[in-house]
Amino acid sequence: MDQVLLKTLAQFKILLKKEKGLSADLEKMMHDAAYGRQMLAAAEESDNETLVLAAITIRDKFGHFNAANKPAEEKKDEKKPEGKYMHGARS
Repeated sequence: MDQVLLKTLAQFKILLKKEKGLSADLEKMMHDAAYGRQMLAAAEESDNETLVLAAITIRDKFGHFNAANKPAEEKKDEKKPEGKYMHGARS
């Protein structure tokens, strides 16, 4: 991780403790996406602009926190060609 991200994580942890009284386990946030989303959501509800910005930055850097929030896209009704395969080089 680069120094800027490490600084943002430290700032996030300290401000979350000050503003919300929550002690964030940064290692757990990196490995447990549900826990990470929970901590980020708590931070994003804060009135502290610096904490909210840190949470948004972390969410942006670790996009996997968003993956479980999005519902699985349903496949549209695709009609599969029945019979002979027509997309090969010899069709």
